[in-house]
Amino acid sequence: REIQLWVTDDGRGIPSSFDGKRQSIHLGILGMQEQLRPWGGTVTVKPGPVGGTIVRAQVALGGNHGGAE
Repeated sequence: REIQLWVTDDGRGIPSSFDGKRQSIHLGILGMQEQLRPWGGTVTVKPGPVGGTIVRAQVALGGNHGGAE
C-alpha cells in the first residue's frame, strides 16, 4: 500500500525530453525529493499527454522512516 499525490496542470508544460535529472530541474522538485527520501518516497515529473505537467509524489505506507523501526 502507498499514498500518492498527483498534481497536474494544462499549461505550457515541460519538454517531452525532460527526464527529471537535467540541470534545468527546479530546486522545488529537488526539495520535494529530499523531503520524501527518508521515508523511501519518490517524486516524478513528466509532461502531460496533451501538454501541461504531471508531478507525482508517492510514499509506501510502513516505509523506511529514515531507518527507524
